[in-house]
Amino acid sequence: MMKLLKLLFSAIMMFSAFNAMAADWGPCTSTSGVHDYPVNFDIDIMDASKNKAGTELKLIYSWAGVGQPFSFICECPDTYKTEKDTLIKVESNLSKATRKINSEQYYRLTEELEVMTMIQGPNMLFHVPGNNTQVPNLNNSSQDCVGKNLGQFGSSGYLSFYIAKPVQGEVEIPYTQIATLYASKKKNTYRDPLSTVSIAGKLRFSQGCKINAGTVLDVPFGEFSPSAFRNKRGAMPDGGTEKEIDLQFDCENIANGIQVSLRIEGSSNLADSRAIDMGNPDIGVLVKDPNGNILKPNDANSSTNLTLGQNDSQQHRAATIKLKAEPISTTGNAPATGQYSGVATIFLDME
Repeated sequence: MMKLLKLLFSAIMMFSAFNAMAADWGPCTSTSGVHDYPVNFDIDIMDASKNKAGTELKLIYSWAGVGQPFSFICECPDTYKTEKDTLIKVESNLSKATRKINSEQYYRLTEELEVMTMIQGPNMLFHVPGNNTQVPNLNNSSQDCVGKNLGQFGSSGYLSFYIAKPVQGEVEIPYTQIATLYASKKKNTYRDPLSTVSIAGKLRFSQGCKINAGTVLDVPFGEFSPSAFRNKRGAMPDGGTEKEIDLQFDCENIANGIQVSLRIEGSSNLADSRAIDMGNPDIGVLVKDPNGNILKPNDANSSTNLTLGQNDSQQHRAATIKLKAEPISTTGNAPATGQYSGVATIFLDME
């Protein structure tokens, strides 16, 4: 008879363990291991004025619906009739806390960036870090004690960044685990993590150069008689002179080591593709770099580098170049009398 009682007692214990019965309320555990929610981002910021130390990029990125839900089970007393609210604890995986802004904690992410994270919960936000954040069990709908509730703690949330040091064009964040979440039915009684949140991506500020106001882009070559072009194919007409074009640019967010090159596009002369078309088949204009090399229009391999100054505190730097332009005869024939002009478009490339 004693043996039968022992077997019956063992069967009851197995059933109770499945339902996470305990003497008191306790921690919650995922039924399928720790779930990682990976967040990938690619952020472009067009306002270069924000690229300075001390700027907060509040809620600059949000994510939603990342990963899959998971089930978890909590320790509950044998005699419970109504489940208690679930409590959430969130820890940062980043080791260096830097500053608080309106009670929101930032952590060092890279040399340039600090990060503040908020994770979306059921009708509420979990701040990182946070302890004993209460998730209400409305209408006793939670089934945490029997493992029938689905958690998505980490599938949605928000990132804010703080500029600790101006970004040189772009900063890349490698895969980095930033938060770990726990759950329990009892304050300060947490055990195994339910989920983690990891981030990876790029944040960049707009890069570009604009020509300074007042820069002269109209290049007059003067007047010539048609005979000045005769027998001058590929050369300047009699009395022609080379003109200097002094270009000055204001560039923003150009990191050290980045080269800015200039090339030209436009209609090329049919008789000499090196020359800009001037509306007459016998006349063209050659554009040359400071070393006298011809910048052939519409040729991506025909370019020259700008001279860059130093970045200022607003991540602006000057860029300059002196080009040369000269009129030439493209056929050696005397052109028809008339007034001629051409257009060349300047393109800047960065690498």
